[in-house]
Formats: sequence, structure tokens, C-alpha cells
Amino acid sequence: MPAWGNRLVGEEVLAFAAEKLFSIVLDVERYPEFLPWCKDVRVISRDGSSLVAEVVAGFLSLKGGYTSHVSFCSPIGNQQGWVKVRSTDGVFRLLQSEWRFLPMGNEKTLVKFRINFSFRQKVLQVTFDVAADVAKHRIMRAFRARAYELFGAEKLGR
Repeated sequence: MPAWGNRLVGEEVLAFAAEKLFSIVLDVERYPEFLPWCKDVRVISRDGSSLVAEVVAGFLSLKGGYTSHVSFCSPIGNQQGWVKVRSTDGVFRLLQSEWRFLPMGNEKTLVKFRINFSFRQKVLQVTFDVAADVAKHRIMRAFRARAYELFGAEKLGR
């Protein structure tokens, strides 16, 4: 990924199988249900290893759209999986993100993500520069909460 713009990097071990966590990240149509800044997602096309989606995001009174080009490889057994996203239109000058799912055995997965982006509009860039660290934690927290919402009952033996 290029070294300019904002860069968010995070990782966490979660007590779920890699396949389940991968399915949450790939289920882009459901992002508005658990990512507060994601207002709408419409998948335009999809095949076995990629999809294209139109996304509308908003923060405070700011709102904008972009097209995401997503490629992916599902984790299988002990092999890692990944989801890569790229956009160069709409509100972003550049958006690249990558999620990696590394199975650790016993229903545990190391999840790594990195996002590199630069906004076209200065007001968006300045606004996000202030909130970047908070955003990183909110992204992982939102996906972790979604995993427990969808699969947590299994962990509790329900």
C-alpha cells in the first residue's frame, strides 16, 4: 500500500473460526446494520472471488459515496483467507484495505486489518485526521461485536 494518506492498522485474536469472521467482513450488504458510518451498500456485481459495491458513508453532517472493488479468498482449514478492497472514485482519492484471517486452531483466529486512504475533499481529510485513532478501535470493535451477535450463542453453549 502507498505510504501517503491515513493508515489504520490493527490486529486481534478472536475466539471464532476464520471462516465465520471472513463471512462477516465479506457480507458488505449488512454493514449498515453494525457500522454506524456506513449508510447504504448496494452490490452491483459478484462472482466467485470478487464483487463490486456502491457504498454511501456518513459522519456527522458529512456524507459521500464511492465504489468498492473487492477481491477475496476464503480461509480453508489451516490456510489463511483475505479480503482486499480498492476504490479510487467518489469521496476517496484512494482507499485500500486488507483483512487477513489466520486460523490458530481451537476456533481461534488472528484477524489483521490495514486501511490506507486519502479523501478528495480537505474538510473530510481534516475531520478524519482528528478521529483516526478512534476509528481504528471502532472498526475492530464493530466487527467483534457482530461476531458475538451472530455466533456468540455457540460460544455460550446455547
